[in-house]
Amino acid sequence: MNILKTTISQTLVVKSITCLLIGFALNSISAQKDFLLYGLDNLAQSQYVNPAFRNNSKAYFTFPALNQSIGLSHSGFQFNHLVHQRADDSLVLKPDIAISKMKGINYITSDIQNELFSMGFSIKKSFFTLSVVNKLQTRFMYPKDLFTLAFEGNGKSLLGERASFDGIGVDALSYLEIGIGFNREFGDKLKLGGKLKYLNGIANIHTRKSNLGIFTDELTFDIAVDGSFEINSSNIMSLADGNNSQLVSDFIGKNKGFGIDLGAVYKLSDKIELSASIIDLGVISWKSNTQSYVSNNFDFQFEGVDMEQFLSDSSDVLQTFLDSLGNSFTISDNQQNYLTGLYTRIYIGGKYKVTDKVTVGGVWYSEFINSKYRAAITASGDIKLTNWFSAALNYTYYGRGYKNVGLGFAVNAGPVQLFLMTDNIIGLLAPHATKNWHFRVGFNFLIGRKKNVSKDASLE
Repeated sequence: MNILKTTISQTLVVKSITCLLIGFALNSISAQKDFLLYGLDNLAQSQYVNPAFRNNSKAYFTFPALNQSIGLSHSGFQFNHLVHQRADDSLVLKPDIAISKMKGINYITSDIQNELFSMGFSIKKSFFTLSVVNKLQTRFMYPKDLFTLAFEGNGKSLLGERASFDGIGVDALSYLEIGIGFNREFGDKLKLGGKLKYLNGIANIHTRKSNLGIFTDELTFDIAVDGSFEINSSNIMSLADGNNSQLVSDFIGKNKGFGIDLGAVYKLSDKIELSASIIDLGVISWKSNTQSYVSNNFDFQFEGVDMEQFLSDSSDVLQTFLDSLGNSFTISDNQQNYLTGLYTRIYIGGKYKVTDKVTVGGVWYSEFINSKYRAAITASGDIKLTNWFSAALNYTYYGRGYKNVGLGFAVNAGPVQLFLMTDNIIGLLAPHATKNWHFRVGFNFLIGRKKNVSKDASLE
């Protein structure tokens, strides 16, 4: 019997593994950036995007655990790019359309914030804040070639080319943040603010390095697999085991970190105001239940299977293959401590007062994911209809998605303030037709709220 060489182009193993990774990506919670909140700088929660902002009251405090913020973002494609509905309501996959919408590296990101408590008060020209927030942030990075291999195999466009999975990985960061903020007016034009934050890490997984490639020779169909990776984690096993009591006892006081927020507001004229901030500049040191996995730089060559030998003794052939793979691919693990940085964000904004009740503005947003730069731009407008009702509207281009229309409002019933906002109302109404989803809701209790429209107030 002739010696036959087989490829993995259509094998069940490759398709199953790849589709499993894709399924994980599509079902990961993914990140709001609070573009609308930056424009509503008179809300107490605006301190989270610029510590130089302050609300229009002498003091405030929030209702415990009632202020929530959840967001999702996918830079690759919309769900309806991949799954199409026929006229008879049946569904069909269109992977070619989804692949055409991707870049080399794509991101699914998340930011879930639960404000446990917050308060603030003013003393003359100074304003002080205290906040306690529980945060969960995730980042899943996947390459375009992952989808191409899943739906085409390695016998079409990837034949004779290295299918690159470099950069694939998961980052998940869960921590408790306790922040003390301060801002002060300097004359009539300048306000400066800052917030010092003590961080207590709950759990983390961090892909520090990820390189992986598959090459299929276009003549012999031999397959070469190369790569290396390094993954760090803390308290992941406690989460997986569901041992919450052990998790709490393990992380308290062990995974310490510190961060800082900085911000400034400058009134260029009676109608024009400029602002800027840098948020979440800091690190966490992970010491609790740490586990790191590091592979060697492997290069595995697969030259096919002798079908005659396979038919006579398949188990021996399989064992030989596994031994060969194991000799070229090794993983070491250790329990060393490690550092991770926070997900740093930068806002640069400006606004123009059209009338005492109407303001328009814009924000340039920047973020860094594994040293990769991403940006967004927002145009917004807000209106104060009465002393008890205000509304805002914005439009944002972010994550290669342009269907981002935000809407928010605040209602003041005596000292109680209710606010509700989203950076993408389309995401709430038609999540399959957008790349971004966001929702923020909360209650504040205001003391000494100003009822007259001030020159620099956009929301009361």
